[in-house]
Amino acid sequence: MKVAIDDQQVEWIDDTLEGIEYWWKCSTSRIYQDRRFIHFVEVNGKAVYEAYELYIVQNLQEVREINIHTLSVIESIQETEKALDEYLERFLPGALDVADQLYGGLSSESQPLFRQLLEGLNWIVMSMQFERELYAMVEYHANPEFLISALSALENLHQEIMKAVENNDFTGVSDLLQYEVVPVLQQFQNRKKLS
Repeated sequence: MKVAIDDQQVEWIDDTLEGIEYWWKCSTSRIYQDRRFIHFVEVNGKAVYEAYELYIVQNLQEVREINIHTLSVIESIQETEKALDEYLERFLPGALDVADQLYGGLSSESQPLFRQLLEGLNWIVMSMQFERELYAMVEYHANPEFLISALSALENLHQEIMKAVENNDFTGVSDLLQYEVVPVLQQFQNRKKLS
């Protein structure tokens, strides 16, 4: 089996579970020592972004080629910011739409959209937390203050939204979304214009 890291360090290993496990442990150890992160794993030309080890084991009989694609810390920051920016383009209009619907309470029609909004907000917060951890690993040329302040505000607002949900105060949830969450995210979205 042909294996590689970033299309380099090409090796041929036994296509047994033991051979793959040994190579995987050695390779990932080297990757982390070099302060890099696994971005995705290419298996037979297919990009796998999560649960790659499980995917490899489940498809062991068909696996002929594995290539681990990595990112540096700075590349990870840039990739995370790009993903956040792309997601916010869709999330912000949707959040305002859901906020409008919630003024009348949580209906059976708005319930799935509201659930998606909460999942989306959770993803945004988790992505920002990951980015904050990345910034802590390097001295990066950009000032992460925009990230720290937005994340702090969102973590607090997320808790307030969950309390309002517990109290069935969907008008309060709507106000928080429209007048607090969306402006924080818009300011984060415009960070490059402000710096």
